[in-house]
Amino acid sequence: MRGYLSQSPEMLSGFSAEVLDVLDAVVLRAAETLHIVDQADRDEISARVLFLYTIGGRSPEEILELTIRLHRERLWAGRQALG
Repeated sequence: MRGYLSQSPEMLSGFSAEVLDVLDAVVLRAAETLHIVDQADRDEISARVLFLYTIGGRSPEEILELTIRLHRERLWAGRQALG
């Protein structure tokens, strides 16, 4: 998450170190679960995690679960469109 937010330094300063630690951990777990190594895909995961965090009301586990599900659904929808 820190790498993603460093692209927009004004956003980086809006989060405490503790929150960034949690968001970094969620992004890392999502990337590992989804076997993501491509930086563009990792940035997409980071953006999704950040969005889910900023709309509020979700625990890190819920954010992780939704991030994984949304990523998989996006891939599935893309394959169906090509089909």
